[in-house]
Amino acid sequence: MTPDTYLAAFFILLLAYFLPGITGFGSGLIAIPLLAHFLPLTFVVPMVLVLDFVASIVLSSHTHMLVRWDEIRILLPPSIIGILAG
Repeated sequence: MTPDTYLAAFFILLLAYFLPGITGFGSGLIAIPLLAHFLPLTFVVPMVLVLDFVASIVLSSHTHMLVRWDEIRILLPPSIIGILAG
């Protein structure tokens, strides 16, 4: 890969993870199509998957204390019933 490709991939990933910070979703929707112009799709999809997984773990480690567990306990049984019914 050339330095231009690294630079383009860096700015695409920066944009792809900045927008979900504002909207709450969409990193893969932005990153994969744009990175596929520079890199093979067989490399891009696993790379974005790993980046999303790491980002989820980092965010979860910072915000798990803010979860309202009393509300989760109320919502969990109907959610499990809905999952099994679906």
